[in-house]
Amino acid sequence: MQKTAKVGVFIIIVNFLIYIGLGLPDSVLGSAWPAVRQTYHVNVDYVGYLTAISLVCSFGSTLLYPKLSAKLTMDRIMMLSMWFVLIGLLALMWGQAVWLLIVAAIAMGFGQGAIDIAVNDYAAKRFSSGLMSILHGMYGVGVTLSSFVMALSLVFPMGWRLGVLSVIVLQVVIMTVVMSSRQAFRGSDTAVTDDEMTTVKLAGSDWLLPVFYFVYGVELVIGKYVSSFAVDHWQYSATTATNVATLFWAGLMVGRFLTGVTTRWQSNRRLILTHIILTAIATGMMFLPVEALLPFAGFGLGFLPSGDGDLTASNWVDLPSCGGDESTDYYPNFSRRNAWLG
Repeated sequence: MQKTAKVGVFIIIVNFLIYIGLGLPDSVLGSAWPAVRQTYHVNVDYVGYLTAISLVCSFGSTLLYPKLSAKLTMDRIMMLSMWFVLIGLLALMWGQAVWLLIVAAIAMGFGQGAIDIAVNDYAAKRFSSGLMSILHGMYGVGVTLSSFVMALSLVFPMGWRLGVLSVIVLQVVIMTVVMSSRQAFRGSDTAVTDDEMTTVKLAGSDWLLPVFYFVYGVELVIGKYVSSFAVDHWQYSATTATNVATLFWAGLMVGRFLTGVTTRWQSNRRLILTHIILTAIATGMMFLPVEALLPFAGFGLGFLPSGDGDLTASNWVDLPSCGGDESTDYYPNFSRRNAWLG
């Protein structure tokens, strides 16, 4: 299949960096939540409320994206989204009141939802399936890196705030690189409007795309709760629990990269079935009365289902040849909406 435009190595690297930046904020609240909630004096269930608020805002930004892309160039959408994420991280780091947690969740939700759609839209038209797999693996790099940074920060006097500050610095570096390459993303995006989307018909098998991305959204929620589960159920320390969460995100990263490799000689059906079976095994391990199994279960929960979303993303690159550019715009947008609903 021919892509609509050639993409240089530098622009490919920039897209990878954007996806690393997309993953950086996702583990900040979840991995260090046992420590964060002590600072804010809230119960463990507040992370669920904050995650729901963030994902609702991400869902809303995907609904707004077609309208935004008709009025703004893609580089402006990307920079605006990154500023929203940065504002959310700053509110989280400096705040001591619960309302600032809510502000952080709203800002990061809107920012991440818009840039996720923008980058997927851009890449689906220009990247091969192999590059798409690597691109989504970069999300795992970002979320694992931030989880590791949060775990490391807990051993310092400044605590989790040092970890958030480190993530902010990484985000600023990525924003600087993206800003220096804005010309490559300049030009109005070709995303279809809501009225045009209604003309795209989904066949029965097409509904597998949003179904898998629904599962993909559930992964994010697991990542938010796994450290709190380690503290409340296994009485782990906050630092050890954060390490368990880091293993979860590391499993996600490794799983995505391996899925991209194994799709070359394994059918999607076999890979999906394998992921489902092994995910059930890892889930059962979480509840066995063997404390030493929890780190392995955490890694397994991240590794095993990680390929489902990766498989659907790699299939987006075939859409222009199947249904034209309208399908290329519609399917990523529609699938990501279901991820946030998940």
